[in-house]
Amino acid sequence: MQPHKNRFMFIGPAIFVLGAGLAASNPAAVPASQPEGALKADDFRHYVEAFNRDDAELYRQHVPNARSWEFLRDNMPLFACPDAGIEQTYYFRWWTYRKHLKETPDGFVITEFLPSVPWAGKHNAISCPAGHHLYEGRWLRDPRFLDDYSVFWFRKGGDPRHYSFWAADALWARHLVTPNPALLTNLLPDLIANFEAWEKKRRDPNGLFWQDDGQDGMEVSIGGSGYRATINSYMFGDAVALARIGELAGRPEVVSRFRAEAARIKQLVETALWDESAQFFKVAPRTDAGSAKSAGALEWRVNNDPALALKARVSASHCWERDTLAALNDGREPKSSGDSSIPRMTFWDRQGTAEWLQYDFPSPIEARSAQVYWFQDTAGCRVPKTWRLLYRRGEEWRPVKAREPAGVLPDRYNSVSFDPVNTTGLRIELTCQGAAAPAGPPTLRLADARELHGYTPWYVHLPEARFAVAWKQLVNPRGFQAPFGPTTAEQRHPRFAVAYSGHECQWNGPSWPYSTSVTLTAMANLLNNVQQDVVGRKDYLELLRTYTRSHRLKLDDGT
Repeated sequence: MQPHKNRFMFIGPAIFVLGAGLAASNPAAVPASQPEGALKADDFRHYVEAFNRDDAELYRQHVPNARSWEFLRDNMPLFACPDAGIEQTYYFRWWTYRKHLKETPDGFVITEFLPSVPWAGKHNAISCPAGHHLYEGRWLRDPRFLDDYSVFWFRKGGDPRHYSFWAADALWARHLVTPNPALLTNLLPDLIANFEAWEKKRRDPNGLFWQDDGQDGMEVSIGGSGYRATINSYMFGDAVALARIGELAGRPEVVSRFRAEAARIKQLVETALWDESAQFFKVAPRTDAGSAKSAGALEWRVNNDPALALKARVSASHCWERDTLAALNDGREPKSSGDSSIPRMTFWDRQGTAEWLQYDFPSPIEARSAQVYWFQDTAGCRVPKTWRLLYRRGEEWRPVKAREPAGVLPDRYNSVSFDPVNTTGLRIELTCQGAAAPAGPPTLRLADARELHGYTPWYVHLPEARFAVAWKQLVNPRGFQAPFGPTTAEQRHPRFAVAYSGHECQWNGPSWPYSTSVTLTAMANLLNNVQQDVVGRKDYLELLRTYTRSHRLKLDDGT
């Protein structure tokens, strides 16, 4: 999948509660007179001035550095803390957030990256961090920014399902700080349609939602793709929020429908994704549930010559929108059938169907053999059931006279040699494996790794108190605790790694602020709402301090 780097995912909302009293519904500037003992904005100006001095401002959006203090003074809650590192980081994160406010013909959006990136959508917006943007930006005094951003995703060209996005939950969370029932009720049909589209796109008959780890923003994860606690928790949160918005709108049928959905998802997460022996929420590969199987390929060579294939024009009966036909002849050598560091071509989400791949050459070639490296993952793509090679003769496609069966083995090139043919075209005809996912309560084989996203259910208040035992792993040095943690995979796992080669974004060990933000909020929810003695407030403070340290970069000159 495309690189996914989180430039800013704000400290969990718990830290912002201290400033909640300053979040006014009127976007006016700070009142001229303040009560005795109130924080004074100018006492914190030095942070912003220091950040500006140290910054190489390569990209400017709505609020440049020169206007950053004026904007932040009038829009952010003030916050004071005896821990100077936490206080400084708080203002650094607001200083960073305002950099990403972008004014467009469709209103304001919030970007993840300052430069344009090819995997973003309209206006360089990306849905993957949008839930964080709404949770943290809800404290801005001026409501225009998130009002516009909320509408953008559903009516102005946004793509809310390109990545996982807890849209209704985040909009409800924003409503709790900046109430706007008119906006929520107006968007209710869009939010319901969004939920239904997720069901159509990512829900199996067993009731569970599934997601590719890359589209979760968590590429190269150990647990991989499948039924993940992330997407199921987000959909639970959205169902709860839709029921609440339905109450605002006076829609009892919406309330009853989505309360029932939330109860169903909760039961499925707690029964199907909980590993009792590991005491943790985990990923379950879809293939273990007899789920549908498609097919795909990483590379296709002719005469074992990458240069010859490079000359060909590629076509196919179908290619999933997030894959590319160019993967077949880009000359990049696969390391395995599940290699996610290179492009791939798949027929997803077609299963049990007859499909084809085709090479058209600019002039006739003599073909003697073909080599195919099939793609296979844990989310629903398998090697094909069968395949054969044909060549173009005039207007007809004829099978080659193969000297051995066409192989369907993973992790290698499957080669077919045949009597030489002179042709301008070769075609692979294949049949995808196919099996319908079973209805009813699923019994799944869970991944063998604990991963930090297993705390996501607490982000949306999903689990019962008995599941709190999972939090032991957060403070365990063999689990997730680390000097710049928490790590994204438990350190005791044999595939835990902190690598600086391969895919740019690896979630098999390194700490990522996206997950740390979810974990901090989830932990705050646990401490505030669940009777348990597994972790305490000191553990939360230590995690927050660890997170604070991870915001610092020492330059070569020592600064």
